[in-house]
Amino acid sequence: MRICDLEKVNHFPVGILALGFFDCIHMGHVRVIDEAKALSRRCGTGNGVFLFKNNIFPLLGIEKTPVFTFEERVSFVESLGVDSLIYIDANREFLSKTPQMFIDYLREKLEIDGFVCGKDFTFGAGGKGGPRDLSAAFGDRYAIVELFEHDGRKISSESVKNALNVGDIPQVNRLLGRTFSLMREVECGRSDGRKMGYPTINAELGSVPLKDGVYFTTVIAEGRRYSSLTSVGPHPTLGDYHRNIETYLLDYQGDLYGKKVTVEFASFHRDIVKFDTPQALIAQIDRDVAARRKYDQIRSVGNR
Repeated sequence: MRICDLEKVNHFPVGILALGFFDCIHMGHVRVIDEAKALSRRCGTGNGVFLFKNNIFPLLGIEKTPVFTFEERVSFVESLGVDSLIYIDANREFLSKTPQMFIDYLREKLEIDGFVCGKDFTFGAGGKGGPRDLSAAFGDRYAIVELFEHDGRKISSESVKNALNVGDIPQVNRLLGRTFSLMREVECGRSDGRKMGYPTINAELGSVPLKDGVYFTTVIAEGRRYSSLTSVGPHPTLGDYHRNIETYLLDYQGDLYGKKVTVEFASFHRDIVKFDTPQALIAQIDRDVAARRKYDQIRSVGNR
């Protein structure tokens, strides 16, 4: 997949461009991207996806943050088999463009044969532009995708966030159409887990609105998969109230400091609890590990 900065190209050949606010790459977004790929095949041309690199919500006066980082979204788009990804680190000037100015800018920077967007897609200052403006500009090579629903409700980034807020990982996975995962660089921690016999890897949580708790997870590191337990949130028993991700890999020995790993979430296990002593916490982790191994055994039997 070719990746390019919109501000640094001129007449970059894209073909069919998928347009949308792809901040989650959920099932609705996937449908738009899949339709762009299908249209590009029918037209005998390439396809691409347009992304905002930065969090544009504050620039619009909205108190929101994306669920996933730019790096994660690029990875999700690449997994869909897209030809090109075009991004921009947007500023107020770019976001204040009128719909026509936005279209003119795209046509100056990209060679676009057509487009695909959702029925509710808007663009330009005040969100005044829509699919009709795009069809007038780019001709008859386009597709407007109907809203994607789950259980009778539109799939949206907000519905994904709501499921994350309550720790409903199976629902999150259904809305995304893939396993909910986070890509993070392993940081040095306080080594409390190592002292208790459970060495962990630590990473920042970022803006993910995930419910605090302990989750059954799988870590992908150095090309291998490891069953794991992940604590999301503070660590009150140890007097650490900084929210982060702390993961224990059940059968791993080595050093992952400074390396990037992917943490896949399977299910919520339990709430964060403040124990009276570190020993009580260790006893609970013993039970957590036993529960994680039993979970793997049950899934192994079910997959036979």
